[in-house]
Amino acid sequence: MIDVLYILAALPRTGSGLMSDIFNGAGIPTREIYKTDQFAPKLAKKLRASGDVIGIKPIFEHMLNRAIQPDKWLDLLIARIGARRNVWVYMDRHDKVRQALSYERAVLLGEWHSFNSVKSLDVEPRTLNVQQRLRWMQQEQLWWAAYFATRNITPRRLFYEDWIQDQDTIVGTAAGLLHLSNHRYNGQGRMRRKQAGNDVEPYVQQMYEDILRWDGETQLDE
Repeated sequence: MIDVLYILAALPRTGSGLMSDIFNGAGIPTREIYKTDQFAPKLAKKLRASGDVIGIKPIFEHMLNRAIQPDKWLDLLIARIGARRNVWVYMDRHDKVRQALSYERAVLLGEWHSFNSVKSLDVEPRTLNVQQRLRWMQQEQLWWAAYFATRNITPRRLFYEDWIQDQDTIVGTAAGLLHLSNHRYNGQGRMRRKQAGNDVEPYVQQMYEDILRWDGETQLDE
């Protein structure tokens, strides 16, 4: 019988990969649900066999891309796992423009996690692509808001800018979450990753300017 199921309801580029590493490092097997074979009916059985405290990180986009109705699929998986307690952690980000730029950077470089060296961004992100990332993340945000509202779920909200500030805030946030299952934060291993994405900063102001720019003539005096 599963005692605690952690569900990381994460938007992209919110530190959810790092949180998954922290959970795994604390002895909580946490499955990031990306690949097609992870949607097999045997998934719940595999998860139940992982231990008494487990975690999952579902992303609605991956389900929609496979013509899977995410809310019903997630409901069924949670019911099949049958944990005594479900702990919802909703991971978001205050600055949506930087979030979208970070997403586009990861796509351009094919680098979603950085543990040792960090690739340099040597190609300029296209404003139109970043705007499309931004619209998709807003859709994902609406999906989660609707899911929580219709199921009367109040998740523990984490914002990237708050919990990722430094090692102390990372440790404090992780310790607070893991205390719910009596697992301890382990500061060793892959979770000590280098933070990537600082090189998107030069593009932020240009992004704002591109969005605000008026290309036609403006005759204010008439």
